[in-house]
Amino acid sequence: YRDNEVTESHIFTSCLEKLEQSNSVAISKISLGGMRRDSANLMISKALQLPLRLTRTLTDATMAKTAGNPFHIKAFVESLVQEKVLHWSLLEKRWVWNIEAVRAISIDESVAELLARNLLQLLDFVREALKVVSCFGSEISDSIVRRLSSSIEWERLVDGLDSAVAENILERRQGGQYKFVHDLLQE
Repeated sequence: YRDNEVTESHIFTSCLEKLEQSNSVAISKISLGGMRRDSANLMISKALQLPLRLTRTLTDATMAKTAGNPFHIKAFVESLVQEKVLHWSLLEKRWVWNIEAVRAISIDESVAELLARNLLQLLDFVREALKVVSCFGSEISDSIVRRLSSSIEWERLVDGLDSAVAENILERRQGGQYKFVHDLLQE
């Protein structure tokens, strides 16, 4: 669970406390912070296939926007490509960016807003399929998908879900389930 999303009054907190007090279950708490700057730079450098020294300024700007959350870094960099702030230069034969444009992107713009903007760019039938899946929680079984897609109203459901998989919004799990890659996407 994300401790910044679960308050002291949340039912999960009280259940966890009861488990800890009962000594019947061994509980380990693992705190995960954001990525370190050098790790984020390595991730961006490998993604863009550029030397680390060339991606440092982009990494610094990205870290300022994402606090080092790997999922947010990925979403932010993808949004830079979609906004054409980060693009492939045929002349230089490498990825290039306007660092001032990267820095100018509103700090108030959360990753949820970036994701929402990305979702709005999807085709209507893909967005409709995602709305259906989100009603079932973070994942939906293959049997439910088959049952829904057998109706005329949802005949394009599987196509929409497969498109969402191609866009890295959903993942296809063993057994045929579709699962959101991140809970922010389900919301």
